[in-house]
Amino acid sequence: MNTKPDERAYPPGGGAVRQDLQARECDGMTARQQTDIHWNVRPVIRASALALALAVAAGVLTGCRVTGLVFTGGQIRITSPGASSTVSELPMKITWTAGSLARPGDQFAVFLDQPTIRPGQNVLKLVPESCRNLPTCSREQFLKQVKVWITKSPALVLDSIPRANPIGNDREYHSVTVVVVDKSLKRVGEQFASIDFIYQRGVIDF
Repeated sequence: MNTKPDERAYPPGGGAVRQDLQARECDGMTARQQTDIHWNVRPVIRASALALALAVAAGVLTGCRVTGLVFTGGQIRITSPGASSTVSELPMKITWTAGSLARPGDQFAVFLDQPTIRPGQNVLKLVPESCRNLPTCSREQFLKQVKVWITKSPALVLDSIPRANPIGNDREYHSVTVVVVDKSLKRVGEQFASIDFIYQRGVIDF
């Protein structure tokens, strides 16, 4: 299993530009499997037609779908933790820019070390039908067990980080992905942000 961080893409004719993963997503892939797009565009593209053309071109080149895209006033971008950074303290706060949500009432679904759902699918598909049909079964708690959280604000605090993908010396490789969902928890479009980070587990951290 490859436990090293992915090599990042670089813009033509320029130096390495590291920014939070702002990529096109292929179905059923985690952040490490998705194609990174790290082009530092200056000035900001204002023409929506040009933005659409670039997105479609990226979809063709990477073999990802280009239907159902959400173009808003700004894209989601994870601001903390930094891409490929090392986190050693808990609780860990994940923050991201809210961008411009498609509709009032839209919110965010956060996936830790998990593949995201496809656009149009509902987060509740991750919850067994036996739990969905049982009033006493907490859907929120079940989603947490599978490392998925729903939040209306562009931030999430994790009190603990489950063990995953060890790379030696109590260090672990993790990925976090944020997508937009509506009131019913159905994913809206293909807008998302994702980064990889390393967690340095402490001596008494279980």
